Amino acid sequence: MRISGILRICFGLFVGSLAASLAASILYVSDGETLHSIDSSNGAVVRTSTLSVSSLRAMAANTSGQLYGLFGLEMQTLGVIDPTNGNVSLLAESTGLFGGRGLAFRSDGSLFGRFGFDIFGLNPVTGEAGSSVGCSSGRSLAIGKDDLANAIAGSVFVNQFSLDGSGCGSSSGSSSGSSSGSGSTGNTGSGSAPSGIVPTDLMAFTYSSDLFFAIQNQSDGSQKLVRFDGSTFQFQPFLQEIGNLPLGVNSIAASSGEVFAPEPRSMLLLGAGVFAMALYRRYR
Repeated sequence: MRISGILRICFGLFVGSLAASLAASILYVSDGETLHSIDSSNGAVVRTSTLSVSSLRAMAANTSGQLYGLFGLEMQTLGVIDPTNGNVSLLAESTGLFGGRGLAFRSDGSLFGRFGFDIFGLNPVTGEAGSSVGCSSGRSLAIGKDDLANAIAGSVFVNQFSLDGSGCGSSSGSSSGSSSGSGSTGNTGSGSAPSGIVPTDLMAFTYSSDLFFAIQNQSDGSQKLVRFDGSTFQFQPFLQEIGNLPLGVNSIAASSGEVFAPEPRSMLLLGAGVFAMALYRRYR
């Protein structure tokens, strides 16, 4: 093979590796006291911050990149988290609700929280809770494609339902936040289960760009980052393992704005690619 052909191949490999490195987005995971920013492509921790307010139960980021959290062991309060240093700014009003198990934004900017089996609209400015607009068994909350809500039901099953309905009728929160909805709720998905199901336990999940990212509990007590396709509904999805997570994490959120800055390795790849191109031009 001519030297120019070899250099072209090398240059292509360098550019591909660089692009993959620069394209990685950030996920946030927490054990309630510490916030970890992780690489969504491999689960590697890139930043760790101690939260200024403890007892974080669930997280979600809006389209502007602001990270919100539900805080409190008993009655929960909304707060805005600065992921760069862990500082938390609690909103003025308590939700008035207990048993926070999930938090998610819809594409129109509406915020929803899961308390027990009920889904409530939450005011992202004041922190107040409105009426219950959905009901689902299971745990966690992620709003996916077509603004349909999803919950983990069982170990690896997903329940999909609308947020334009009524609640379960058994939750005890009361507030005056703005939220509306009418109609009925239920499982709206009809997808089939693919082969290769991983029989392990999902704790919490989040949605980003047609993918669900989830925390998966292992039999030894550790956690792994997994993902599954969110472009079509699958009641029992196939899980793709990504990497190990910090011990004890139990909530997850996808960043809608933060991506990785170029690391030294990426800059070395760029330099090597430029060098290869220079040699190619010289010897072609």
